[in-house]
Amino acid sequence: MAGSVPMPTRAGGRKSVDAALNLVPFIDLLSCCISFLLITAVWTQLAAVDVTPSDRGGARHEPTSPEPAPPRARLYVDPGGYTFVAPGGRPERVDGGDERLRNHLAAARRAAPEAQLSIEVSDGTPYGRALHAVDLAHAASWRDVGFDG
Repeated sequence: MAGSVPMPTRAGGRKSVDAALNLVPFIDLLSCCISFLLITAVWTQLAAVDVTPSDRGGARHEPTSPEPAPPRARLYVDPGGYTFVAPGGRPERVDGGDERLRNHLAAARRAAPEAQLSIEVSDGTPYGRALHAVDLAHAASWRDVGFDG
């Protein structure tokens, strides 16, 4: 396979020290490795979910500045639907599909642009439903999204 090809002898009866290597198998292996790495590189960013952990349940730390905490909106996700609580508002059940929830989230974002959004997922809720809620929040311009519960 990948060996050297014998070369003719030179004048004087000495063998030549030059050998021709068959590089085709090496190039095949290299092209397979590069293809594999290029195909799998997509999945490193695909599996990432950008969320910020909430302070509830985590390590307690003293604030370094006397600034008040930003207002917090909450989105409760359960297998039956969504419940949204705007900063300083009452809980409101959001039924009627994804478009209605995205409109609620966008309106709350316009009303309180400095607010953060916490998503709380109940037990028994499929993982895909929770990720879909994060996607809807990002579509409504929420960037500070955290998980509670």
